[in-house]
Amino acid sequence: MATGATGTPTSNFGIPKYATSADAPNGTGFNSAMDYLDNLLLSFDLETIANAKGDLLVATAADTLARLAVGANGTILTADSAEAAGVKWAAPSATLTYTTTLPGSPTDGQEVVLVDSLTAPTYIWRLRYNAGSASTYKWEFIGGSEKVVAADAAAACAGDSLGNSSPVLSYTIPYAGDWDITVGGLVNITSGFSNAGYPGFSYSVGATAADFQWGVSGHYFIATGSATKRWDAIAASTVVTHKNQKYVGTGGDIYRRRLHFRPVRII
Repeated sequence: MATGATGTPTSNFGIPKYATSADAPNGTGFNSAMDYLDNLLLSFDLETIANAKGDLLVATAADTLARLAVGANGTILTADSAEAAGVKWAAPSATLTYTTTLPGSPTDGQEVVLVDSLTAPTYIWRLRYNAGSASTYKWEFIGGSEKVVAADAAAACAGDSLGNSSPVLSYTIPYAGDWDITVGGLVNITSGFSNAGYPGFSYSVGATAADFQWGVSGHYFIATGSATKRWDAIAASTVVTHKNQKYVGTGGDIYRRRLHFRPVRII
């Protein structure tokens, strides 16, 4: 600080001040600035922490905690003056609910992580409730993993039309809504194939029969790949079943059967 500042330092942080009766030049204006700076520093002393209510807290010189807020004109307010001025303290962020059931009375913007098991989930879907959605299904998927059902081992092809192999690969839709469904697999005709061969796979959705429009078809002796289709308004408890065919050929197998399910929006 300035040479000759021999006055009483500021009360909080000990900033040197002039003794106005002895030091030259006269330090009256300078001292007032130092007092203002001293008090301003007190408002932001040491460190800030958050309490359970989400308030901003500061440690004072007396090692006590005080809540602070910023008023409309930019002034620093204490807890009492802030509340008197109508300042609302922000609530802390709620913990995201990890649940096996959707909330019964959701609020707009509410989010949950929906699973089928709390200890060993086979899918993890983060959903956000959109009260303003024009859809009946207001829980919207915003992230997570697909539900996958699979059978890797070879199974005998169903026959000359789309049908089941053993063991049957299927999944029951747990919630009504719009869904993206992906089917995958590999059909290999091992004997009796010809140019007329039409192997492939697809899936049925409840009473809706399997169709190659949302499946994969091949030619001659092989069919492989995957296909995805969005299904609107699937009812809860609808069973989706993997289907395949060899079509022309005396022998054939299907490998790596897959069904993937991702909700778009659910009820």
